[in-house]
Amino acid sequence: MQPEEPHLNSAVKSVADRSDSENQGSVARSKNNWITRSLNFKSIRHKIGLGYALAIGVAILGTTAGQIIGTYYQEQAHDQYKQARDEEHLLTELKTAVLEARSHQQQFIPLIQNAQSFKDEHAHFLRHTQEVKKLFDEVKSYVKENSKTDPDIERVEEWLRTYNGTVAAYFQEIEALINRIDPANLRSPDVPAAQQSLLKFTNGNVALKFDGLSDDLTALIEAAHEEEEEAQENLDEAEALHIKITALSLLFSVITAAALALYTSRAIARPLEAVTQVAQKVTDKADFQLQAPVTTKDEVGVLAKSFNKLINRVADYTKELEIARQTLEKRVEERTEELWQKTEQLESAHDHLQQLNTDLVSQAQELEITLENLRQTQSQLIQTEKMSSLGQMVAGVAHEINNPVNFIHGNIAHVTNYVQDLLGLIDLYLQQYPNTSPEIADEIAAIDLEFIIEDLPKTLNSMNMGTERISQIVLSLRNFSRLDETGMKQADIHAGIDSTLLILNHKLKQGVHVSKEYGNLPKVECYPAQLNQVFMNIINNAIDALMAQTDSSRKEIVIQTQVVESNLEADSGCYAVVSIKDNGAGMPSEVRRKIFNPFFTTKPVGQGTGLGLAISYQIIEKHNGKIEVISEPGEGTEFTISLPISK
Repeated sequence: MQPEEPHLNSAVKSVADRSDSENQGSVARSKNNWITRSLNFKSIRHKIGLGYALAIGVAILGTTAGQIIGTYYQEQAHDQYKQARDEEHLLTELKTAVLEARSHQQQFIPLIQNAQSFKDEHAHFLRHTQEVKKLFDEVKSYVKENSKTDPDIERVEEWLRTYNGTVAAYFQEIEALINRIDPANLRSPDVPAAQQSLLKFTNGNVALKFDGLSDDLTALIEAAHEEEEEAQENLDEAEALHIKITALSLLFSVITAAALALYTSRAIARPLEAVTQVAQKVTDKADFQLQAPVTTKDEVGVLAKSFNKLINRVADYTKELEIARQTLEKRVEERTEELWQKTEQLESAHDHLQQLNTDLVSQAQELEITLENLRQTQSQLIQTEKMSSLGQMVAGVAHEINNPVNFIHGNIAHVTNYVQDLLGLIDLYLQQYPNTSPEIADEIAAIDLEFIIEDLPKTLNSMNMGTERISQIVLSLRNFSRLDETGMKQADIHAGIDSTLLILNHKLKQGVHVSKEYGNLPKVECYPAQLNQVFMNIINNAIDALMAQTDSSRKEIVIQTQVVESNLEADSGCYAVVSIKDNGAGMPSEVRRKIFNPFFTTKPVGQGTGLGLAISYQIIEKHNGKIEVISEPGEGTEFTISLPISK
């Protein structure tokens, strides 16, 4: 380092000399510049504060002036746009009222023969008459208020002068005509003449001029709309001008601030350059023997002295850091080796824990799936066993009832023939022996033979209809249970629905109306008894929902069937679709999402198991079909069942 000292001292001296010469030149120039003279006596903080104050003042002044000018033009354009919009709105309302009044007046001709209808139409006409007069006065007021500010208002003034008395004349004449006709006391022979008078007025000069008022209003509205569009363009241009003025003001402020900052920096930067050059050399070459020149007594001079002290301290600290670095590197190497060993142990333990966690999660998922399958299987077995027992009982009862009913039904025909023969014999006897003994005559009167002859065939006919009804119920019970079919069969969907409705007839009689809108369905390959169970669950739930309503509205269930083609490319088949819809209270979305879950029910304890719809869902899935529900609170509930039709 010693050989470089002469060179270093000469460099420092040259920097100091150059700084002194520049300072001397600056002092000479400051004699002719009072601003420079003033700045030389101020500290750096004061110089910077003065520069900021001047820059901010210019920025505020320029921006405020730009805002004032731009806002003025923008407000002018906005007032013009609002005035054009108000004019178009007022004229449009007036045109609508004129057309409404004219329309009601034209309805007088066909309604003149109906006094009440004419009175109602006349009331509407009077209401629109007041509205037209009110709006016409508002247009006059608008023209009067804006005649000085709106140069385009002259055409509206011309329109007012043209039709000034038209509105009053039109309404006065029509009212006078109505008073002359007197529709309340108009006789039928006078109706044609009254209609002719109204027609003549409708085609008269006053009415036609009133129509011309509406046509001219259309032209005024179009002109007002064009003014509104022009005002909108002016408003957009004013906003753009506002932005441009603000931007130019900001640009001028930035340029002024930059000039002031440049001027201020020259007074501050030059003394700092000498210190900066030394600092760069110290940083680049790590030569802590260099010292910064102290040429001033202001903040820069204090900075140079402090910088020199800092260089000396850094030199001392550098030596200490080098010693500490060597010691630290050695300790780091030792600790690094220990950390690598512990890291390998932790990674091995982490991998083992991850494997155990994966195995536990997999086992938990398998257990959950198995438990869910077990629950569904258990519920299905319970319901299947219940329906099987019920079906066996129903089939047994139906068989036991069917035998005596068939015996009775078969003998009614013979009894009817015997009764007809006996009645014929009695009638023949009465014809051959009209004068019977008093005892026989008294007995005939006592038993009311004439009533017996008239009522006995009706009684036998009622007994025959009753046995037929019992036979239909037995057949429906057998069709519903379908215990004789263990596999899939071609079945009639409509017959299954009808059987279900017949079984539920005792509940339907409580005030529920059923509408059947059957389409042309072919037979479907299915398990009939299971489908009947689905229909039973859905229709029974619909009846319960309707009976739970407390209002007196009509309770109705609509059953629709149709054949629908699939709209999926992968499935080109057809489906038999059964829709069961009620007009009950409906259900919220949180209930609708859970209705097919096992053991979920909204009924009170003891009235529902929560298995009906869950098993119905499984039955439809077993048939490769779909069951969907659409329901909103207050909109009723609709179940849609889609079953594939075999080709």
